[in-house]
Amino acid sequence: EHPYGTLVRVAKVLGKGAITIAGLTPGFDTCLQPERYVAASDDTIAETYTCPLGMRFVMSEDECRDAAALPGFTGFAISGTGSLWPAGCFVYTGNNKLYFNTNTATSQSKYGTNHVRICGQQATYVEKWDGRCEWDNGGGALQTTTSPSLDLTLLQCQGKCSQDPDCLFMGYTASDPYADRRAHCMLWSQCSTTARHYLSDIWKTYTKIVWYIGAKGASCDETCNVVGKRCNLEALLSIDSSTAINNVAARADTACDGAQAWAYDSNPAICTDPSCCNGDCINTCTFGTTSGRSCTASDWTKSRICACEAH
Repeated sequence: EHPYGTLVRVAKVLGKGAITIAGLTPGFDTCLQPERYVAASDDTIAETYTCPLGMRFVMSEDECRDAAALPGFTGFAISGTGSLWPAGCFVYTGNNKLYFNTNTATSQSKYGTNHVRICGQQATYVEKWDGRCEWDNGGGALQTTTSPSLDLTLLQCQGKCSQDPDCLFMGYTASDPYADRRAHCMLWSQCSTTARHYLSDIWKTYTKIVWYIGAKGASCDETCNVVGKRCNLEALLSIDSSTAINNVAARADTACDGAQAWAYDSNPAICTDPSCCNGDCINTCTFGTTSGRSCTASDWTKSRICACEAH
């Protein structure tokens, strides 16, 4: 066990023998963060890649650079445009470094299995309140929980929630007195805001935030309502840099063609109307802050990038 990840033994067999995945040699113990960033699964015949449930391809160079600094990789190499490289962020297993391909038209590698796309968590998390989801004030039934686990890091707990479509909230403590002071992760499909918060001095509850691109001119309230969720203003307010907006745009399965600190109440957003800058700003993302940023704001020239949580 490692504070940044889980000790794992890696091996993969395709066709005639074992190969290395993300630079990890089969049969050797290696530390990495499997729930935060992973190498995509590959089909050597179709030469395509797929991400695990709850994850998506990393299509932001900023996020690719962030991932490269984590244990399991040996740093970031270069960003460039290649017709044979996989699109977006990928690992070259020859040196275990991450690279970024700005050519998004390609989704596969002609270099074989040693250039593998990187997948990252689909969701982000916002601390909701002290204490884990428990009994409501009326003495109702315990909220449904999925796969509680011991000895996980906070990031690994978030990773489990990201990969479980039924997980909408998670509770975490680094030291549970009722579990021999071990770290304890609990995933929840429901969580009442009137809950009697359990051991609030050691437990924290987090809500899973999923990012969506709204229709042009729609507010985040309208966008989240379409998918049966509600807007999380705290998460919206946290997007105040080019790195942050590139990351959440990628989580919403889109990519910014540049990011600007232009301040609008409807930020974070992406220009989707041909009238933006007389046509020169299509797909430019905006993140500048104002005192009026809200879930209700809208702009007929932009599609908002919305943070949505469960009701």
